[in-house]
Amino acid sequence: MDVPTYGKAERTRSRKMLDERGIRNASRTPQVSVCVVCGVVMPCAPVAHSTLDRPLRLLAWNLNHRAARHAFPDWVAEAVCAEAPDIALFTEYVEGPHHERFLASLSALGLEHATLSVPRQKQNQVLIVSCEPHTRGGIEAPSIHPAVPPNALHVRLEQSGVDVLGFRLPAFKGRDSHLKRMTWSWLFEAAGSLRSKPAIIAGGFNIA
Repeated sequence: MDVPTYGKAERTRSRKMLDERGIRNASRTPQVSVCVVCGVVMPCAPVAHSTLDRPLRLLAWNLNHRAARHAFPDWVAEAVCAEAPDIALFTEYVEGPHHERFLASLSALGLEHATLSVPRQKQNQVLIVSCEPHTRGGIEAPSIHPAVPPNALHVRLEQSGVDVLGFRLPAFKGRDSHLKRMTWSWLFEAAGSLRSKPAIIAGGFNIA
């Protein structure tokens, strides 16, 4: 896999987009290569019927916490800043002692609104942050397994009217393998309930 780097062109683009939003610290851009972003920033065609007059930028990132508490290196927030997303969605996130500091770093970049999925002991969570206000949505994952509910989070962006469902399929193995199909069935149901709305489903699907 080629390791993406942030060169002069990418930094200029990021600074311009951040300046347009009035974010004061737009000059702070990553000085490192990032190869662990498993979701890409992308314009999302399904949101064409929302109130947006431009593509919505989404960043999805598996932080690989593996159900354990970890500190956040400063470059994580800086890498997010370089992509200038409207929404950032983090999977394999675990709320730990650096949680508030991480949120403050993201807020300083314009991602001021944050919602975290329900905590469960020794399980990963989903964190969604956005530039515009959002509210927690009504879609909740069933208790198929203790790992399922904290790995799903539904929010609705208040201004653009876009529904965002962040999801990571737990890596069920062995005697729990059948739970993968049950969880997929629930996800398809959830997706069906969003078909008539501008919506995004993003995260880690562990389809292998």
